Amino acid sequence: MSERVCEVVDYRSGELSNLRKLIELQGRIDWHSLLGVELHLCSFTPLLGMRRYIREGPMNKSSMSRKRIYAFLTNDMFILTLQWREGGRWLYELYHTPMQTCDIIIRVPELAMVSFASSEGGKSTKSQTANSAGDQQFSGIQSFEVIHTRSKETITLRTPDAAKWVKDLIKVSEVHYQAFKAAVESGMITIDRDRDKKKKKRNTHMLLTEEERNKIRQDIKPSHLSRKC
Repeated sequence: MSERVCEVVDYRSGELSNLRKLIELQGRIDWHSLLGVELHLCSFTPLLGMRRYIREGPMNKSSMSRKRIYAFLTNDMFILTLQWREGGRWLYELYHTPMQTCDIIIRVPELAMVSFASSEGGKSTKSQTANSAGDQQFSGIQSFEVIHTRSKETITLRTPDAAKWVKDLIKVSEVHYQAFKAAVESGMITIDRDRDKKKKKRNTHMLLTEEERNKIRQDIKPSHLSRKC
């Protein structure tokens, strides 16, 4: 009985801590500058239940600008912001429209290169691709690519904590993708299967197959998603 009570207390404590963090972020991120509306973090997601805070931290864009980015990750969104200090506290302004985690694919270029070289030599690449979220696999990496499948943007980010970010990003994106896929299969969500159609129907979605997602992860240069951001 005492163990059960402790589990309940720990669970409720975790729920309260998560809610406090989301409330804190809600008041520190300027949503209107880019979205024009307030995005309510302290709410239930359409497919994943209560929104969960995962991690945050500074990054640099691997581009000519070398822009300093501050990122936030929840179970359903990856949020990139610009950070500044005002009145003794940190505030954030959206740098990019928040990306749903089901719409992002994480690639580690150096791992993709190793995978390609091994496949050219006829060796197995199962343990060398970015399709698994194992700690050892990503040890020592400094950068990674976030491919946003809806906008076809590729954002390259650098951070000393790249391995931890990649592990968490892959995990949450896969969970959200599977939930989205299940919703499509049940008819809860309508997707647009005509990918070549210029004018898309409103309130429709596109869903990449798991084979397509894996190909993008492993390709050295995914030509169909090449727009840099």
